[in-house]
Amino acid sequence: MPASRFLTLAVLAAASAQAVSLTPVQRITTFGPTQVTALAGLPDGSRVVCLDSRWVKLSAAGQVTLATALPEACQTLHVSPDGQTLLTGPAWRVWSATDGHLVRDLPDALSAGFLNNQEIVIRTAAGLERLNISTEQATPLRPGPLTAFLVSPDGSRAVGSDGQRVQLLRLPDLTPLSGYRCEGDCTMK
Repeated sequence: MPASRFLTLAVLAAASAQAVSLTPVQRITTFGPTQVTALAGLPDGSRVVCLDSRWVKLSAAGQVTLATALPEACQTLHVSPDGQTLLTGPAWRVWSATDGHLVRDLPDALSAGFLNNQEIVIRTAAGLERLNISTEQATPLRPGPLTAFLVSPDGSRAVGSDGQRVQLLRLPDLTPLSGYRCEGDCTMK
């Protein structure tokens, strides 16, 4: 049996632009090396952390309030504007941030982000689609593959690339705000 390691989770609290403090709050036992791969704030001041193959919710005071195990590593984390729903990737899934239950798997998603509290935009091999989480209704937004698509935390903009150009887009209508055509390959990673 591997040796147990204790990881002290810490919440970053910025008192001002010049001051950042780390406050240790609770210990979680992990086995082997452990990495924090993503961190997101929720509107109520709590935080969600991707910690290896789980996501952990910390209260505003830094107490662990929820921990959900995943079947794979959690490398990416997005939070809905109201803080009630989470997206984790790269095996994209939608989670309830209030009780930790799995809302939906997104097996075809290559990337995803929130447009608003109820809708997400998903990049698949076939293009972009808009998905209503409650009704599960999907609407195609743009056909054709993209090499990358990253949604801003507030869901108002995205950066996308088809390998030949990179564009800043307004969401949800995908209106180009600016762009750059590459002379060679410009794949975003």
